[in-house]
Amino acid sequence: MYFPFVARPQRRRPGLVLAGAGGAALLATIAVPVAAALLPAAVLSKALGGSPLETAAAPVGAAAGRGRPSPAPGPQGGVRWPADPAASAALLTDTRVRLSPWARADLAAGTVDGRVLAVLAYLARAHTLEVSVLRTGHAEFVAGTARVSNHFYGRAADIVAVDGEAVSATSSTARLAVLELLAGPAPFRPDELGSPFAFHAPGAFSDAAHRDHLHVGFGPPPSP
Repeated sequence: MYFPFVARPQRRRPGLVLAGAGGAALLATIAVPVAAALLPAAVLSKALGGSPLETAAAPVGAAAGRGRPSPAPGPQGGVRWPADPAASAALLTDTRVRLSPWARADLAAGTVDGRVLAVLAYLARAHTLEVSVLRTGHAEFVAGTARVSNHFYGRAADIVAVDGEAVSATSSTARLAVLELLAGPAPFRPDELGSPFAFHAPGAFSDAAHRDHLHVGFGPPPSP
């Protein structure tokens, strides 16, 4: 069984604080409408604490039914959430997701975490994306630290363009994509969300190394 969006327990997260005037109002206008537009009703209901998902009407990257898959082994003891081969195949042929040769090879090899695939498919429902790096091509360690990057385990993606516009501090499309992830249902909120934008929310960060791309990353999957 593969990554079921509904299997992760709901956690209460601190409130999102958006830098700049009108941030709270902007979040209020984006959160539920975006989730409703991008998710089938059954998936949205469960993701927001509604009835269990028992149908096959799941978004790309999800598995219907209940239960939690066992984490898949990654390099040097790392683990990742297994990706549904059908979801991987769908993403490989999705014209809205442009993959670098390295990213395409990683996806085809099945070395990418199912949660990463789910987020890319989620964003691709409303945007075109350009993905530069998944696993291959990224350094083993986070720059300037001794901490192993989630990229190394196939648990992260770097998005360098949204809707044909390069990610930058002035990109409105990249900013909207970040807001959609921060305001969306819990299964689509990454543990790490690096960007050029100063959003004060769990997992969100901005630094000199993330001025030109969106970093979407997940930690080790929860134990079965």
